[in-house]
Amino acid sequence: MEDLKIAVSEACANAVIAHEEAGSQDAVSVSYTDDGGRVVIEVGDRGQVDDDAAAQDEADSMGISSRLVMSMALVESLVDECEFLPREGGGTLTRLVISH
Repeated sequence: MEDLKIAVSEACANAVIAHEEAGSQDAVSVSYTDDGGRVVIEVGDRGQVDDDAAAQDEADSMGISSRLVMSMALVESLVDECEFLPREGGGTLTRLVISH
C-alpha cells in the first residue's frame, strides 16, 4: 500500500505541474475503484503540452521532459500496471493499478 501512496502522490504532483504549465484553472481529478482483486486509481489533468515550458526543462532525445521521464519511470516501478492516456477535451489520465 505504501508504494501505491507514493505512486498516487507522484501522479498528482505531475497533474498539478501540468496545470501550472498550461495555466489551467481546472481541478485535478482523482478517482478509485476496488473490484475485490485490484485497486484502480485514475488521476486526470487538463494540462496541455507547452513547447516553451518543455524547452525550459532538459529533454530526452524524443523531446520529452527529463523530469517527466524520471517521474513516469518511478510511478511505473511502484504499481502493477500504469497507463498514461490522453483525455477527451485535453490533458492526461494516469491510470494506476495494484493487485491485492
